[in-house]
Amino acid sequence: MIINNISPQKLTPILTDLLALDQQNKAVSAMPIQTIAFSAEIADQIVGGITAKITGESLHISLLAVSPQQQNQGIGAKLIEKVEAFALTEKLTTITLTTKSYQALDFYLKQGYQSFAELIDVPVRGITKYYLLKRLS
Repeated sequence: MIINNISPQKLTPILTDLLALDQQNKAVSAMPIQTIAFSAEIADQIVGGITAKITGESLHISLLAVSPQQQNQGIGAKLIEKVEAFALTEKLTTITLTTKSYQALDFYLKQGYQSFAELIDVPVRGITKYYLLKRLS
């Protein structure tokens, strides 16, 4: 056996198929993944947005960003509200996300998310990566 360097674009579909086969062998149904996205626009200009992936009954917020000139105006909160409303209509049970110590931990806590884990010195020393969760009712 040899281990080779390979492009992620070439390897990802192969690994996806292998994981699906493994799930079939273990009698676990494969869960489709759906990606959603919402933009915040002012005068036909995108000033922020949010993307998330749905797997099973959970939604994971992948990206949330707001233009520096538009921050602290409630845009991020409105994007979160939109995703949460969407999740409720889809009867999802949880929303998860990650953030780093230099990003928006306090913002997410204010939105009702709870930190359930943290990794200190990840991805580099001096930075903490936080894992957050919100259960939907």
